[in-house]
Amino acid sequence: ALGSDRSVTEHVQGEEGSAPLRLRRHARAFFQGNRYLLEPLVQRVRALVPAGPVVDLYAGVGLFGLALAASGAERVVLVEGDPVSGADLEHNAEPYGDRVRVERRSVEGFLRSYTAPRGATVIVDPPRTGLSRDTLAALLRMRPARLVYVSCDPATLARDTRSVLDAGYELEAITGFDLFPNTAHVEAVVAFTAGTPR
Repeated sequence: ALGSDRSVTEHVQGEEGSAPLRLRRHARAFFQGNRYLLEPLVQRVRALVPAGPVVDLYAGVGLFGLALAASGAERVVLVEGDPVSGADLEHNAEPYGDRVRVERRSVEGFLRSYTAPRGATVIVDPPRTGLSRDTLAALLRMRPARLVYVSCDPATLARDTRSVLDAGYELEAITGFDLFPNTAHVEAVVAFTAGTPR
């Protein structure tokens, strides 16, 4: 429902036996626009993330990282630099207490001083421009065990995938979601696993 602060509450169905995820978002905050494919998109990301620590970069209002926390993930770090989305993210993360940590700063700034724990999965959902050079370089230096890339642009996904594969990762899965029917825009969810560096 639209509130006086121009915010909307979104509901995403949880896994069987878990409560639905409730997300507040301001009208100016980015959010996936296709309500019919939102749950399948979240379920696919959730299915690609094994047990262990999670880092959600470009977290927005918390769609992926908080869906994982709602499903029982114990250590989730969510990073969002946009002030509007970041405020909603902090609000949405409150029910999960110490299991989640919100970092309201740029992804590049966060990665400069962050060391991923062993076995971490990193989720990235960058803007249409894809990963910045600094972000991609930092991720490849960090070398998470698993990288789940949610992309809204095939061209920048292809560019970034080439770099990830050249760094020794293996492409494990790719799934397309036609969130914008009758347009050229296709959302893709790609899972990479760390192989032997080349």
